[in-house]
Amino acid sequence: MNRRALLAAARGMRFVYDRFLHAENVLHHTLVRHSVTALRLAIGAVFLGFGVLKFFPGVSPAENLTKAATHLLTFGLIPGGVSIVAIATLECFIGACLLAGRWMRLAIWLLALEFVGILSPLVLLPAACSPGPTMRRRWRASTSSRTSFSSRRAWSWPRGPSAAVG
Repeated sequence: MNRRALLAAARGMRFVYDRFLHAENVLHHTLVRHSVTALRLAIGAVFLGFGVLKFFPGVSPAENLTKAATHLLTFGLIPGGVSIVAIATLECFIGACLLAGRWMRLAIWLLALEFVGILSPLVLLPAACSPGPTMRRRWRASTSSRTSFSSRRAWSWPRGPSAAVG
């Protein structure tokens, strides 16, 4: 290759690099500008969704764990049904506030209070938070009695109501 061809190739690569840098800067500034809003909306949707599920008995995957943790936190003074409705209402209110962008100060304080309740089972009910062996142990247990690799299945989730937490 001659010198002129090398210079033309270098200019072309420089152009591509500059365009890539410009696109990256535009993306970066867009993410910086909108990331807090996107995070607020995502957390609001999650809280609203799980809050609505708690209004319907037996639908929420965390219902039994929530009842057990609330029973321990309130020393059994609040019945399970009442606590589920109260937590569902609280979660829906937090989710609606975050989605609407209204009453944010109140929503953040309630969210902090809610996180105490959300994280309390890790301390109060550690066995309920990890009811069985880890995924790696499940895989080893399911494959230890088999000889051929093709017949091995990976791990499987516990089945039935007996495997549920609570």
